[in-house]
Amino acid sequence: MSQMIRNLVVEVANNQIPISEVAGDVTANQILGFIADNLNIINGPGTLSRKLTGKQFLSFETLSGAGIEDGEVLIANFDTASNELNIFGQSQVDDNLFGAAEFADNPEPRCPCILLLDVSGSMQGDKINELNSGLRILKETLARDSLASLRVEIAIITFGAGVEIVHDFKTVDQFIAPTLTVNGATPMGEGINKALDILQNRKRVYRQNGIAYYRPWIFLITDGVPTDEWQSAAQSVKEADARKSVAFFCIGVDRADMSLLKQISPRQPLKLKGLNFQEMFVWLSASLTSTSHSNVGDTVPLQSPLGWGEI
Repeated sequence: MSQMIRNLVVEVANNQIPISEVAGDVTANQILGFIADNLNIINGPGTLSRKLTGKQFLSFETLSGAGIEDGEVLIANFDTASNELNIFGQSQVDDNLFGAAEFADNPEPRCPCILLLDVSGSMQGDKINELNSGLRILKETLARDSLASLRVEIAIITFGAGVEIVHDFKTVDQFIAPTLTVNGATPMGEGINKALDILQNRKRVYRQNGIAYYRPWIFLITDGVPTDEWQSAAQSVKEADARKSVAFFCIGVDRADMSLLKQISPRQPLKLKGLNFQEMFVWLSASLTSTSHSNVGDTVPLQSPLGWGEI
């Protein structure tokens, strides 16, 4: 573990953000990302500089490398920012950016993926059975790659009788494929908002612990239409995707309303061919594995999904 820097202050938009402890090998980009995630900031290009000298950090320059000491003040600037700042109620950030045991045991960068799954009553029968088989295939195929096992994190949220976090973020080596059951309606809007919320929280944990991460995925699978208000959730998804805060994928099953899904998804939704869940999850596994073998920030070309899906 690198040396800790204590009582650091970051100034942004005429506000001071105190951080009790931060690891010296945290980079300028990680500090900027941490600040952007904890404020209502549309994270355009940002700069970080040292108030003492006015010198600007290089994007991947570490705090220790820049000679930052306890109690110093840094200045963060963003090209675009909202006027409404929510700075944790102006309270001090108590988190140690390298404090969590899970990251001490496994400091690999993370590739987070949320499976947002429709378990409404219409998914009963073969559809839910094939979906459950596909989840087991996803675990098995990802686990064959030792690096993906350490880097890929899976979370599962279902929407049916309610919205439930069935499986919180776990790396593949700790992921256990659940057996899902069906019930209820299709509160898709609430499910999307929940996925965005837990993703925001997870990114904050990464940054508080100095863990790099790839662009997160949300993978929505549904056979129906929303039974709740979905328009605001769709707008949030499109804004997050445009900021490259998330990559959102939408898969329609059986009689899903593809024209409506086009209004939700920022990229072209795909229609699953028949009940070919297993091949779809093999594709997802291969895509996540390829991403986990790349450098954080790289653009990774994905295989065509048209073997299992169609436009």
